[in-house]
Amino acid sequence: MHSGLLKFCLALAAALAATPSTFACTAPKVLEDKAQAHPDADIFADIGTWFGDRKQYDCALEAFQKGLKLEPGSAKLYYLIGLTLYASGHPDEALQPLAKSIYLMPDVLKPHLLLASAMDQLQRREDARREWSAALRIDSKSIEAFDGIAKSLIADGDYASAIEVLREGPGNETLTLDLALAYGKGNMLDKAAEVLTQALQKTPSSFALTSALVTVYVRQVHYQDAVHLAEKQARLHPANLDAQRLYLRVLVLDGDSATARPVARKLLAAHPHDFDFLYLNGILENQEGKYPIARTHLQEAVKLNPDYYNARYNLGVALLELKDPEGAREQFEKALELGATEPEVRFKYATALRNLGQTDKARNNSSYTRNRYRRMRSAPCQTARLHKPTRRWSRGRRKRRSRTIAKLWKRLHRMRTWRTRWRWLSTRKATPRENVRLWNKRSRPILDSL
Repeated sequence: MHSGLLKFCLALAAALAATPSTFACTAPKVLEDKAQAHPDADIFADIGTWFGDRKQYDCALEAFQKGLKLEPGSAKLYYLIGLTLYASGHPDEALQPLAKSIYLMPDVLKPHLLLASAMDQLQRREDARREWSAALRIDSKSIEAFDGIAKSLIADGDYASAIEVLREGPGNETLTLDLALAYGKGNMLDKAAEVLTQALQKTPSSFALTSALVTVYVRQVHYQDAVHLAEKQARLHPANLDAQRLYLRVLVLDGDSATARPVARKLLAAHPHDFDFLYLNGILENQEGKYPIARTHLQEAVKLNPDYYNARYNLGVALLELKDPEGAREQFEKALELGATEPEVRFKYATALRNLGQTDKARNNSSYTRNRYRRMRSAPCQTARLHKPTRRWSRGRRKRRSRTIAKLWKRLHRMRTWRTRWRWLSTRKATPRENVRLWNKRSRPILDSL
């Protein structure tokens, strides 16, 4: 056995044993009797595995080391030591025993997969991909290896390579989700929707696939499609809390308050301490003008998740309407500290400051918000200058264009927030001039109110 590795394992076991433990290293009597009658590497591997399953990692390492004394060249025991170190939160220390296991038995799949995971956790992605590739040479259909390579490439921003790798992989839900994620990160949302739709036709009850497709529909601003899909999943799985949560979120995002309110109240009654249900009920109650109830629900939501700035912003709105500008100011300031960048947060913050008599500070925030809106308006305008018409349209074509603009404006008007409208306009296949007309028509009254 490698003397350096043995010293390392003994030192680590001594350090772990020196720390206080609530468990004594006592294995089941059956295993201990076997170890006393016929001690060998396999029985100590079983004892160590028993301790590892119960998260008694120091005891597990001690058992594996006893096995190594009996069989110094055991690739299995080196793998189990690496697994124990990785599971106990020491991926850096797991590298050496895992490499030793691979050196002794290079054609075994699991050590390659575990070593790759440890390297990936240590941000050594190139090395990790080499180990996953080695695993694929052993098993060309290894889901774990394809999944690891794809996620590593996506983390590096190499979406094209991830898509190429996943296309060669076997049909599997995990790999389908990876492929959809790569398409989505690469702004190929139509491809992502196509892949997920095909997968859902084969397994329509899959919540993971449904959730991913709903996310894609929301990014495409296809809210009705997202609502229908989430509603179907909620009906299929009435006991699945995540499915009900997804349905409620999409209803609120779509602005369908009439349908969302009874669903939100029912879910909150069944789960009164759930952050999402408290938060979403608070949003709906704010929209309904029931500010005292909204304040209660949003205060509870903020206690459960104090770092979610949207909850603090909505609580600030409720407090502002309840004539508590000091409380509203505190919530808006906290939301801005947590990373809120939406202009409406600054606008409401400025309103709270004015109510407190801090007009200079309020004026600065209003100027920031006004400039942000103008920058967003100028982006499509600058693009439109590059697309000046080269000839006059006929009267009939102008009328058809006007009717199209009117229909699009009605759809735009149904969207609740400026952010949703802008995202929809930026994803539409339309001329920049058409987008400018729609955007300016909606944003001008907002600017004038600042």
